[in-house]
Amino acid sequence: MNQRNLKDVEFISIKDAAKKLRISAATLKARIIQGRYLALVHVCEQWACGTHEEFLPPHDCKTFPWTRWKDHGSPIFESGGNFAQPDRRPRYELDGWVIYDSVAQVLTDGASFMGAKWLGVPSFGEDTTPVYVAANGDNRFNNGRRVTEEDIYLPDMLLPQGDDGFPLPSVKKSKRITVSESKVRPQREQNLLRVIEGLWMLSSLPRAPNVTADKLSALFDTWGWDGPGKSTMADTILKPASQLPKAKS
Repeated sequence: MNQRNLKDVEFISIKDAAKKLRISAATLKARIIQGRYLALVHVCEQWACGTHEEFLPPHDCKTFPWTRWKDHGSPIFESGGNFAQPDRRPRYELDGWVIYDSVAQVLTDGASFMGAKWLGVPSFGEDTTPVYVAANGDNRFNNGRRVTEEDIYLPDMLLPQGDDGFPLPSVKKSKRITVSESKVRPQREQNLLRVIEGLWMLSSLPRAPNVTADKLSALFDTWGWDGPGKSTMADTILKPASQLPKAKS
């Protein structure tokens, strides 16, 4: 991944990224929430502030090719004609692409006010951990900008070339400790199949994977969903669910 590629990268919407990956938009949004894809928001003249532990260094185009900022230092604000206690948090004015730490709220609730949310500046230096600063750090904009799903974009260069659904190595490093997916995925998938089988048994849908897949596909079309396809539902979801062993019939 050379510097020219970083500067010329194309940012695409969730809908277009899902088409490229050949998965549904709902699946892609779930994977974004899991932290498996780098999702960004574009900001312009966005005020933010750092902390004593987290602050932006002098700008370097090679390390931070997607974001620029002006450093406004740590100003002392006047209050009632007297100088207040100095606030030593550094202030910045951001332009470019940033990681929106509350992207899960946007994708589940439909929108989120930027307020004092954390923004991550993607780094491509020796340390690829994003630098996080708080939006609207001077509190002049109240709740700040409203971020919706249409504001979320993904860098095309970090998407896989294929439909396996797994991203290339990303610059994002989660600040949270999570259990290895390799340990939880088989149990999670079995639980989902059990829920599907139980709901199937309780419904009036026919116990035929292909017929039920046709009915579900027609329903999904009315909802505007672009997947999963009939064969995927029948062969990889409904059929395995119907074949789950049962101790009692």
